[in-house]
Amino acid sequence: MVVSFIRRWTAIVTVLAVTVSVLSFSVGAFAIEENADSAVMTVTASVEKEEADVAEVSNTANTVVEELLSTLENKTTDEAVSDVETTEKDINQKIQVLQNKLMNAGNAKKLQETIERQIIRLKELRVKLRAKAMIKVQEVKANLVRKVVAAPRLYEIRWGELDEALRRCQAQDATGLETKCTPESVEYEGKISVDSGTLAVRKELLFEEATDKVTQEKGSAIAFQSTIAGHWDGLLVEYAPDASGTSDSAVNVTVVIGDLQVAKTGFDIFGRYEIGNGHEIEIRRGAQVLTGVAPALQTKIIDNQVAIKEKLANIYEKARVIRSEVDVTDAVTIQADALEAVADEVGENNFEDESAAEIEAEIQAVASTLAADASSEEIQAKVAALKKKLEEIKVKNRVRKFEKNMIPFKDTDDTEWYTAYVNQVKNKGVISGYKDAAGNEMGEFRPANNITVAEILKIALETADKGQDTSSDPNLAAAQNHWAKGYVKEAEELGASLVQGDVDINRPATRGEVVRLMLEALGVEPEAVENTDFSDLSASDPNTPYIEYAKNLDIVSGDAGKTTFRPNDPVNRAEAAKIANQVMEILMGGQ
Repeated sequence: MVVSFIRRWTAIVTVLAVTVSVLSFSVGAFAIEENADSAVMTVTASVEKEEADVAEVSNTANTVVEELLSTLENKTTDEAVSDVETTEKDINQKIQVLQNKLMNAGNAKKLQETIERQIIRLKELRVKLRAKAMIKVQEVKANLVRKVVAAPRLYEIRWGELDEALRRCQAQDATGLETKCTPESVEYEGKISVDSGTLAVRKELLFEEATDKVTQEKGSAIAFQSTIAGHWDGLLVEYAPDASGTSDSAVNVTVVIGDLQVAKTGFDIFGRYEIGNGHEIEIRRGAQVLTGVAPALQTKIIDNQVAIKEKLANIYEKARVIRSEVDVTDAVTIQADALEAVADEVGENNFEDESAAEIEAEIQAVASTLAADASSEEIQAKVAALKKKLEEIKVKNRVRKFEKNMIPFKDTDDTEWYTAYVNQVKNKGVISGYKDAAGNEMGEFRPANNITVAEILKIALETADKGQDTSSDPNLAAAQNHWAKGYVKEAEELGASLVQGDVDINRPATRGEVVRLMLEALGVEPEAVENTDFSDLSASDPNTPYIEYAKNLDIVSGDAGKTTFRPNDPVNRAEAAKIANQVMEILMGGQ
């Protein structure tokens, strides 16, 4: 209303200026100018009031956060979680209101700048709230770390005689399976359950006895009966998250079979466990569908792996039969083991349709042409041929999956530990791949490459929603013609330690520098530390408070089984993607 009012009066004044003489202004003209000036003053006062109101939003939020943090340790865990979540929700709502105001701010540049500053301040307040709450009350962490909604996954479960050497012992008998190393027949009843989401049996593996059966196929639990006698049985089980989207990394899993009763959270359940009678159960990951992949393609990946596992069952059975031949030799049993190993390797991959058809044909060819009395040389040749074909198909499979948006880059397959992290941060615009000389995307991430100072500046500032400053050139002369100059400029404005002095932005960034920059970009200023748990860190090192802070929040950890952090070593791009993802999930609530 006020802006249109000014425009109308400006138009009138312009017309009058054209039609009246400069020397003969009328009283009416002066009256119009006075009214226009009054309108401008009204608009200015209105904008200034709105700027003050915007600033007050973050001031009020800051007061609430400080009061909550000061009383948090005196609250019960449930009270602390509830109060922190309520306050964070309120901050998120305020951020949304300001973002809407920003969209409607028009050409009021000063108001836009004020709103942008306050949005940044509110986001930093959210980080402060989450970080300090999790440090003060450790139990709060599990409730605040919001994993990105999980996609369906497939898991392979085997139980029985999993040791190839023991299976060989009973198989090498000269008169039959039960003479030399008589396998004891053991009947098992098993149950696997989850506290959220659903399990569904997709395929039985080597269920050969009449008594072998699945007694509960789907629900919060699956159950089975199985008789083991010198072999193993197995199941392919699909996990689907519930409506809340709880990640399978946070689901509580309980396994009961034989002498075993174990409960673990998420991926901790993977591995082998003794179940009595010299037998074991193994739980391992099958198809790992990435979040963000179209549901129809998610289903296809799982369906393809189920079909491939069905074909692989023929390979496992063939290896068992070969080992059970009357005059089997050690050389043959070793190659039978190698055949099973390459079958396992095939099963560890996720294949799109065309690639799945190709590998299924290769599996079928081996299973149908390899005789039970094959020589070690014949088996070895089949194993080598299958391995070669597998490698060829894997290369084509990665390209095909990338073209179908099933993986983030051609060199980040969904079976790699880091791909889920790369996928998350790519989807949020934090990272990108390499380009050729013409500026075209190559579809490559090159996860093993060391992250450079320039690259981590981009990752840190995009993670923190700060972006780049393109208003002017950075002070760092070496960056003025660099692709990352906008990020260098923004980092300089923030006072980031990594751009102080004459830094080479093309050199690899160190582990200590990366951790510190990621936190500095969020406005985190940890207190000084008097000591550290890492043997290769000094409390006086300026990066140490940031490393300790990040460690306490599970953003980073030291070397497995050691007390070292290696703060001066480089960080590769895969590791940097994981750190960025951890920061978003832990400190920013997945925002």
